[in-house]
Amino acid sequence: MINVLASIASVPKSLCGISKSEYMRHFGSLTKSLPDSFNNKTHQIQNSDIGKNIAMGLGVVGLVTAAAIKTFKPYQIKQFAEHIDFREAKNIYEAKKFARDNFGIKLEADNDLFTANMINEVCTNVSNKMKGKLSLPQKIVVQDENMINKYGRKCRGEYNVSNDTIYINKQTIAGKYTIPDTGEKISLSKWLNGLAERGSSYSKIKTDWENSPYSFQQYALFRMKHCIAHEIGHCNHFNLNKTGYWMSVARGKEFQTEINKPEIKEVCQKFFHSENYAKNPLEFVADTFAFKISGRDIPKEIEKIYKNCGGISVPFNS
Repeated sequence: MINVLASIASVPKSLCGISKSEYMRHFGSLTKSLPDSFNNKTHQIQNSDIGKNIAMGLGVVGLVTAAAIKTFKPYQIKQFAEHIDFREAKNIYEAKKFARDNFGIKLEADNDLFTANMINEVCTNVSNKMKGKLSLPQKIVVQDENMINKYGRKCRGEYNVSNDTIYINKQTIAGKYTIPDTGEKISLSKWLNGLAERGSSYSKIKTDWENSPYSFQQYALFRMKHCIAHEIGHCNHFNLNKTGYWMSVARGKEFQTEINKPEIKEVCQKFFHSENYAKNPLEFVADTFAFKISGRDIPKEIEKIYKNCGGISVPFNS
């Protein structure tokens, strides 16, 4: 994405509190450039020849941050319908058509009908919450369970700014369940999609699991919804507040100092479901965004950090 530096070797091991692997996970290869323009004219993010516009005297952090901001021209928010009714797809073709017609998203769902429906429902909920004024990716890819992401990491999901794509790992997005008698671990999202393949409707499966006496089934659905909303949070953070996004990267060490204050750490540990929020400002913002979308009340301490890191306002919960 950033074509100022020659290679990944040029990036310091820790960039202002963000590790090299985390940097690569979000930003892609430093030698890779964006296409001249994305195919949706309302999503025009184009390259510029930034190398000659940046002073040689800048330090590595300043260089990367300034280059990143200049590489992308301002994102033009696309106004979707203020309210969209989610429609359950009976097959993959219908799921892809819903994503394309309502959000301009190219959905590659790997024949995983349950996950495809979940993605469309979450996109619908986020769009309705934002009254249609938001950023959604050009593409969402549900990866085969035997694949890892393009940077060699196994994770539930990721948003890559260099190609405006959300990747969903179908093996891990809902977590795994260990069968007591055998000790075998099975993918819960694979289980869910198996039910869909055998003819159960998305709405019936979801209702059964939401009302299940087994907490792992209830939590599997939460994990899926939260993961998708989290990645959409990255997409909105980057596209709708680029300056705030890159400044939060540059202030990574300040962020770590703030969230490790005893009084702040206590609030965060009670609020967040995992330690993911503490990795860096980008993860903190995306996780908070996902909770905002769900309608959860945000503690004032977390809200302050969210805004300082460039998190965008969410109507009715900001």
